[in-house]
Amino acid sequence: MMAVALVAGPIFPTAIWLGSYVLLSRLVGEPIASLAYPLGFGALVGGWLTCGAFLWGMFRGGATKSKRGLWIGSAWLTLLGVVLLTPLSLSVGVWGAIGEASFPGERLVSSVSSRYFLKAGRVAYSQAGTCMSSCEAVVGADPDSFRPIGERFAVDIRKVYCEALPLREEKPENFRVLAGDYARGSQGIYFGCERLPADADSFTTTAFTFESNPLHFGRDSKDIYCKNRRIAASSAHFVPLQFEGYYGDDTDVYQMVDCTPLRVERSTFEFVLYLDGTPTGDARDAHKVVSFFTDISKADPATFRYPCAGENKGVYAMDSQHVYHLHRAIQGAHPLSFAWPSDCHP
Repeated sequence: MMAVALVAGPIFPTAIWLGSYVLLSRLVGEPIASLAYPLGFGALVGGWLTCGAFLWGMFRGGATKSKRGLWIGSAWLTLLGVVLLTPLSLSVGVWGAIGEASFPGERLVSSVSSRYFLKAGRVAYSQAGTCMSSCEAVVGADPDSFRPIGERFAVDIRKVYCEALPLREEKPENFRVLAGDYARGSQGIYFGCERLPADADSFTTTAFTFESNPLHFGRDSKDIYCKNRRIAASSAHFVPLQFEGYYGDDTDVYQMVDCTPLRVERSTFEFVLYLDGTPTGDARDAHKVVSFFTDISKADPATFRYPCAGENKGVYAMDSQHVYHLHRAIQGAHPLSFAWPSDCHP
């Protein structure tokens, strides 16, 4: 009886432990499967303690008392497990799973790219730039020769990769990053993982800044490319305007951060400024006011302006017949009778 108790007691919870680990690892992956470790350990300890209760009952008074001791010990251990061991095991398991899942891995050549990582001996890519639960394996990558050559591009001894995918027609020795997300390979020009219909021989990139962030657009002998979009602009006459991020050709003006044509008359275009001479984010031509935030096209372009400074700078605007609050016309308000704040000068 003693031998049976000593052997059989731990076997059952141990089997549950191993079975739960295998099942969890197949269904949800390794990090969550680590829940089985503390739960299995608790079950194993519980099995040994139950055996101890059984043996204690045997030595204290024979078979009858041993059965009584077994039931009493099991009842107490069950209560103890429910009250203490189970919450403790669950909390340790959850924190262990979170810790394993959130292990960031080792960033590869952070001066070139913040998105490629070496994790558990494999190369991974993260769009968010943090290799926690959002990592995507770079399938087929050789960890020993793998190196990023741009924020979204990498090579190993055999292949070229864009993000986590191989560019199957490209060879590492022929692939070069131009600037930002633009690259040139033997098959043409790429913006990220998309191949552009640009002329590879004449294609160049132009750097500009917007709110102190360095950005780029591309151009060949005929067209302008904003990100991956070919915009209807004349490449020969495409020039930067007064404020960062804005370019114009002979016919229109373009906001190059989001590739938006403003559809204005280029010859009469101008930026609307605050009283201190800084840009408002609005512009006008002879026919309409253009806002980069909302539609105020019905405003009078000849008289539209921002009359306030201080804390109301950008809050109120006006034309000859209307007062605007955050780009919305105030119903019934006229500039001559409106109760302007003290820092406004209509």
